[in-house]
Amino acid sequence: MTLAGKLLDIEATVKAAQPVSDALVQCGRLKEHLKARWAAEQRLIEYASASTALANLAGLGQLADEQIDQLRKENDRLTHKLEIANDCLELQKKALSMLDRFRNGNDA
Repeated sequence: MTLAGKLLDIEATVKAAQPVSDALVQCGRLKEHLKARWAAEQRLIEYASASTALANLAGLGQLADEQIDQLRKENDRLTHKLEIANDCLELQKKALSMLDRFRNGNDA
C-alpha cells in the first residue's frame, strides 16, 4: 500500500471515530446534567420536609395564641377576685376601726 493509501485509511478511521468522540462529549454533558438534576431533586425533598415542619410550627403558633388568650382571661378573672378580696379586707379594717372607736368611746 502506498503512503497516500495509508493516509486515506487513517483519514477514514478518524472520520469514523468522530461520531464516537461526539457521543463521548454528549455523555459527559449528560452526566453533568444528571448530577445537577439529582441535586435539584434532593433540594426539593429537603424543601418538602422543611415545608411540613413549618406547617407543624404554624399549628403550634396557633395553639400558643389560644393558650395565651386563656391565660389572659384567667389572669383577668383572678385580678377581679383579688380586687374583691382587697375590698373585703378594707371593709373589715374599717369595721374593726369602728368597733375599736365604739369600744373606746363606751369605756371612757
